[in-house]
Amino acid sequence: MTKKVSQLPVAESFGDGDQVEIVQGGVSKRASGSVLKSGLSTPTGLPFRQVTGSTYTLGLIDVGFFIEFTSASPVLVTLPAQADVDWLGTEEIYLCQAGTGAVTVQGDGFDIIKPASRSRTTAEKDAVIALKRRAAVDSWRLVGLLGDAP
Repeated sequence: MTKKVSQLPVAESFGDGDQVEIVQGGVSKRASGSVLKSGLSTPTGLPFRQVTGSTYTLGLIDVGFFIEFTSASPVLVTLPAQADVDWLGTEEIYLCQAGTGAVTVQGDGFDIIKPASRSRTTAEKDAVIALKRRAAVDSWRLVGLLGDAP
């Protein structure tokens, strides 16, 4: 029997290693408790999460989130292609370099649109960049405090 989330009992505890099944685009996926528990709200009303690693692959679970990367090492964020993620066409994802490691965004098999004078890497600590999906398949725009192009 399928139940709405609002009909489920409140969990007494939910550990970082606990897993929950989420359906995204008709495909069942699993998310860890550490990912779900980090869905805190920012002052702007966006859900917020922190990522400590030096690599991260974006997914539907990140849409509308403000994600802080706290690594001291450079961080590589990969944006999967439409063939791998059932992007809806209206996605926005916000990324912040909260640590000293610069955050670089790459498309998996496609280019991301950005100003020619800018790189795909944050310009400095506390820089915020945003990804906005355009109508075309695998067409994303990257804006924000980006470093100079090499």
